[in-house]
Amino acid sequence: MTGPSDELLAKKEAIYLKEGKVDKAANDIQALIDANPSQMRYYLLLGEIYNSNNFQDKALKVLKTAEKIDPKNGRVHLALADIYRDKKDYESSYNELIAAFNLPDMDIEQEVKIVLGYVPKFPDPNAKASALELSRLLTVSHPDDSRSYALYGDMLVQSEKYKEAKDNYRKSIELNGQVYEVHEQLIRLELGNNEIDNAVKDGEDALSLFPNQAWLNYLVGVAYEQKKDFKKALSYIQNATSLESQDKELLSQGYSSLGDCYHSTGNDIKAFDAYNKSLSYNPDNAYTLNNYAYYLSVKGADLDKAASMSKHSNEIQPNTASFEDTYAWILFKQKKYADARVWMEKALSHDKDHSAVQAEHYGDILYNLGDTNGAVDSWKKAKEYGGTSPVLERKINEKKYVE
Repeated sequence: MTGPSDELLAKKEAIYLKEGKVDKAANDIQALIDANPSQMRYYLLLGEIYNSNNFQDKALKVLKTAEKIDPKNGRVHLALADIYRDKKDYESSYNELIAAFNLPDMDIEQEVKIVLGYVPKFPDPNAKASALELSRLLTVSHPDDSRSYALYGDMLVQSEKYKEAKDNYRKSIELNGQVYEVHEQLIRLELGNNEIDNAVKDGEDALSLFPNQAWLNYLVGVAYEQKKDFKKALSYIQNATSLESQDKELLSQGYSSLGDCYHSTGNDIKAFDAYNKSLSYNPDNAYTLNNYAYYLSVKGADLDKAASMSKHSNEIQPNTASFEDTYAWILFKQKKYADARVWMEKALSHDKDHSAVQAEHYGDILYNLGDTNGAVDSWKKAKEYGGTSPVLERKINEKKYVE
């Protein structure tokens, strides 16, 4: 005996439930269970009827019985996880999920949705830990499915385990290289970890599959920019800005990077034009504001504009040593030495890298404030930090500021 078809059964039970006859619906399903004790779908149906009508204890009893009969039925474990979650017994709910995720015949799409259900609860550490472990189990129960490694990589990123994340993204790409997002994530991590050669290689491999992805062109361009291959950097980043017309973040970052590349090749006219375009897409791009302002100050051009942009970059991203140094240097150029000292001391307090440039700038400011001994000490410190400016040695030997 197999009972009525699932479709007829569902229609019949729907009528009972619509009329509020929960007992009648439940009795019908229980009769089917009694006649077919190995058919898990009837236990699941009865558990759902009880749970959705607030008889959670009855639902739990039915499903625990099912679990004893067929402990390797993933749907039973998931149904139990739902009930325990509704009862706020989160530890038992999680344990049932673990049991389900350990089963290779589970539907990976359903499991992916379960893991992603934890994401809105981030940055709660328990939610992160649960999502991380469940996604790891996917790679064990579905070792030949690229989606399991991609998801595990994403959860590792959320837990700031970047090396493991990269390994899983690479495994995902080996199994299926046709998912663009995985390539992009891998290259972003490589850039973030200063693995520039890897970013170039993996980026160009990805571009052979996805040549018209604007962000991918941009990321490869940034990698070449860091290698100081500005010709290739310009080519890729120009591709990025020509491929995208709506994404303001990409366009602002893209033109900002073009500005940096043009400046590095000595073409300040194109650099400043690119910076203006960057700010037209995002007037609050702090890096554009800082770099544009600094390069204007180096040329001694539009110092009021440079000061305004630099001040704004410090408002957007306070306590950033390089931004504070830029503002101090512009104030110095404007001969506002006292204000320049205040901002340079802020920069030095936030400097974690012993910047030779900042130390030299501080010496220049102190000299113009009449503190020659302090200036020489700061210039010597700049030399200790690896300062290579062509006039630094002269400043130290002659004990005076040299343009």
